[in-house]
Amino acid sequence: MALLTRILPGQKVRRSQAVEEAANWQRSTSLFRPASTEYDLVAQLTYMSALATANVGRENLFQKTAELGYSTSGYFHRVHLVAQRLNYDYARACQLVADATENETVRSLLLRFSSSLASGEAE
Repeated sequence: MALLTRILPGQKVRRSQAVEEAANWQRSTSLFRPASTEYDLVAQLTYMSALATANVGRENLFQKTAELGYSTSGYFHRVHLVAQRLNYDYARACQLVADATENETVRSLLLRFSSSLASGEAE
């Protein structure tokens, strides 16, 4: 593009329709390339599911999930810190982190997770 602007100064360089379609075929809403937050949440929830089948406690579950290094690991790290340092149960910690989160997908997940933890077995 920079080369064309030097050759045709003052004229706007336009992409052809084929180039536009090729550039847009894999946007973040595409089935083959979901947004990183959604992909990371799926990967983390799959990991949490595998850990939960091994009867790992909630403390270890959140700690190990926070150590994964995904873009969403910070949310699980915050939940773990709130539960450990402020001595809240994990259901309440999920609620507090969800209230402070701007990402709507993560907020929804944490609130649902909080409800599930509150209605399940005691810690």
